[in-house]
Amino acid sequence: MLLAGCGAPASPVSGHSAAAVLASANSKALGTSYQAEVSFQLHVDLSKITGLSASDSQELPLIQDELNAAQFTAVVDEQSPTVAEVSFRVTPFMSRDWYLIEDAGKAYFSEDGKTWYAGSSSSSTTSPGFGSLRKEVQSWGQDLRNAAQVKNLGQTKVDGQAVEEIETLIPASAVHQLYAQVLSQLATQLSSTNSQVATALPALEQLIQFGPSRGTSYVSTSTGKLVEDTGSTSLTLELSQLAVLDPGAAGLPGGTVPIGFSFSADFSDYGQDFGIKAPSQVSSGTPPLPDGLSGALSQA
Repeated sequence: MLLAGCGAPASPVSGHSAAAVLASANSKALGTSYQAEVSFQLHVDLSKITGLSASDSQELPLIQDELNAAQFTAVVDEQSPTVAEVSFRVTPFMSRDWYLIEDAGKAYFSEDGKTWYAGSSSSSTTSPGFGSLRKEVQSWGQDLRNAAQVKNLGQTKVDGQAVEEIETLIPASAVHQLYAQVLSQLATQLSSTNSQVATALPALEQLIQFGPSRGTSYVSTSTGKLVEDTGSTSLTLELSQLAVLDPGAAGLPGGTVPIGFSFSADFSDYGQDFGIKAPSQVSSGTPPLPDGLSGALSQA
């Protein structure tokens, strides 16, 4: 009998399509515990806005610089699909990490990891007319996966580890088609309760124009698990549509606002027990604003 690799165990990614390798890696991540170090970056261009006063126009470069300097970073310990702990920060608006624990549908927040506040429960009753929203969100995600173009770029190394480099492209047309579908469903659900909002939803379709979404996943050749994910997407706000949304309003800006998003995620510690437990004592009331954010709001 012939043995693959002359007796060596076969690679879990060999002989499979790029889409199958990526789907398997995602499934393995969801089927066990892991840690992910995540980073999100915003890229905004406010130079194409028109119709503002001279003083407001002079403020745009400063606002743009502040927005583009912001970065969201987080460390996610995912014990299971229902139990996780996250430490996160948005610089420069937060001077230290905040913490989130989710346990069996209940969320808890803390600014120091010691004093905890209860958040909203994900198992709470949804508003009338939106009972199937979660199923619809899952369906939308599947639609995007079906539209994705997935390609294996071959083997490379990440931190000395052999990986398969998998590229994913979701065309802008597919993203915008799904966005239009979502708005159409919302309009149908809102038509009986808020006809004014439902009527405005079609203008939102023209307000936001999506670009393509690109991602690169690095999958270990020895384990078939995700090692790293990077990606980017973009959209453009067509400000001329504001006049459609608010007819008769004076002083509305025109032009466009290109916006880009980029992210990265490093995965490790698969199968580890992170010892996540819901806090034994929870403070009443709402958690305070992060110190940097509250200071910024007080100066606004």
